[in-house]
Amino acid sequence: QVDIFDPHQPFSIPAGFEEREKELRRVMTLPASYEQARQRDFRRAADEPEIVDIYRKYWGIYDPQTLLDYRVAYALQMELVDRVIGLLLQELKRLGLYDDAVIAFISDHGEMNGRRATVDKGVYLFPDIVRVPFVVKSPGSKPGSIVKESVSLLDLSRTLLDAAGLSPEAKLDGVSLLPQ
Repeated sequence: QVDIFDPHQPFSIPAGFEEREKELRRVMTLPASYEQARQRDFRRAADEPEIVDIYRKYWGIYDPQTLLDYRVAYALQMELVDRVIGLLLQELKRLGLYDDAVIAFISDHGEMNGRRATVDKGVYLFPDIVRVPFVVKSPGSKPGSIVKESVSLLDLSRTLLDAAGLSPEAKLDGVSLLPQ
């Protein structure tokens, strides 16, 4: 098991990413929903629930430059994670372990990243927070296979048990995502 903590606050610019930071600063924009909130002086829109006021109080960023800095650093942290995962997969292939490996790539939560003038995960259930990557590679799986039904983190344990050829001894929620 490999756990990668990034990207989590406090963000920093990873060493060696200075040129990439400059590139991102040239092209990074702020979300349309941030600009809309800013035009309303960060008051919630008529179609937003009252709880949005609390979200913005605790997880709001009101200065556009601060939000841009946040988004650039977050993107660089994601690129660093991508690089680390790439190195891990490359090493598994070099060692001859990749083809027989079960690899599950998941995230514990998403990130608002400035949308609706909020950052982090907070306590809300916007799709930005609950929709996360969930990729499983097992021996013999076909690259690009997609499970079209909704999946859940609960499916991870069932999938790993199935890949190991094991059945749970007690009731276990979730379903295996491996082809049957």
